[in-house]
Amino acid sequence: MASSAFDLGEWDACDQISVAARTYASLGEDDSLQAWVLGLQASAANWRSDPDAALVFLEEASALAPKGEPALRVRAIMARSFALLDDVDALRSVLQVIEAEAGPNSEDRLGAQIGGEFSFGTARAAACLATACLDSGLGAESERWATRALEAMDATPFSNRSVSQVAGARIDLAAAQLLSGRASEAVALLESVMKTSLVGNASIAGRLRRVRGMLAHQRYQRDDRVRTVIDVIDGSTGIDQKR
Repeated sequence: MASSAFDLGEWDACDQISVAARTYASLGEDDSLQAWVLGLQASAANWRSDPDAALVFLEEASALAPKGEPALRVRAIMARSFALLDDVDALRSVLQVIEAEAGPNSEDRLGAQIGGEFSFGTARAAACLATACLDSGLGAESERWATRALEAMDATPFSNRSVSQVAGARIDLAAAQLLSGRASEAVALLESVMKTSLVGNASIAGRLRRVRGMLAHQRYQRDDRVRTVIDVIDGSTGIDQKR
């Protein structure tokens, strides 16, 4: 429920339900679940542009998270916090640790047995790191992680594939391509996202607003496809209503 509230951008509800979830996890002495909830609280703080608060949650989560997927998830969210703080050195350090561990091998009950929202394998980690690199303006690194995320998602059985995660990775890859001046490739990816019904998702909408700002650059203003994508983003995220 807390995760659903997060996706809908209902931050107060996300906070309240997360506190309740953390209480239940603590009573059950479930360290993995406590770390998961703290990670969700940190993600919410990051989305509200409060990375300092996120790092407080993540410090506690780091002490609780079992090795494997739980620890990987905490580090990936931490990378987002460091990116928002513009601490590129700390971000690179986290990336090095994740690369050195070479994968999320885990027997964690949440990810291995329950799965679903609790899974945090290679695809989700790479997507999260792609966003962190994008936040820091590291275009080449972001493109590499986003490509890795999409490759891992494509290798996942369709029934287990998250459409929203695929869309988010495509948007981030498009943003990374725009940093390299490859507007045609970026627009093609964005057009594929526009065909989904996910634009109301808080995470997707936030990504679209960022890439919309990049598309608004003067050098793209004569491109009809770019203007069309901008119009769709404006209409779907409510930007046009806030002017």
